[in-house]
Parts: sequence; structure tokens; C-alpha cells
Amino acid sequence: MRGLPDVPSSMVVKLLRRRIRELDRNGARLVLVGVQPELGRVLAATGIAADLGPDGVVPAGGALFEPLERALAQSRTWARRHSGDGSPDGS
Repeated sequence: MRGLPDVPSSMVVKLLRRRIRELDRNGARLVLVGVQPELGRVLAATGIAADLGPDGVVPAGGALFEPLERALAQSRTWARRHSGDGSPDGS
């Protein structure tokens, strides 16, 4: 998320919403990692955070790769819950 401005334009909001819907239709999800507090407030205010769902916005902070590691762990848990059979690899 470092490349996005703190106040995304309506075009960025529309793009994110479109991508979130597309991924959802395909059984996947978008997770934004390393989100600074101001952008987190904007994502909440625009409804993007709600569209992303629980753990869809991982705040910046901690050690360099800590937010990424947290997002990977959360995403693996999400994938297991949504794999259909509950097994880690979906088989």
C-alpha cells in the first residue's frame, strides 16, 4: 500500500471495489498489507475496509515484514475455512 496516496481518488476506490468483487466471484480475496493509519481511516470511511472483510486490511507496524507475515497467516486461515473441506491444501 506504500504506492497509494493517503486519500485515494474515486477512480482508485472504484478499481479496488471492482477487483474485490472479481476476486470474490472466483473464490479469492484481496488483502491490503502495510496500511498506514490515515489510509486505514479512508478505507473505513469509503467502505473499502468493509468490502475487504475481516482481516482484509493489515496495518503497518512492527518489524519490516511483520505485517506481511501476519497477512499470510490470516490468509492461510481464511483459505482453510473456504477450501470446502477444511484441509489446509484443499484436497
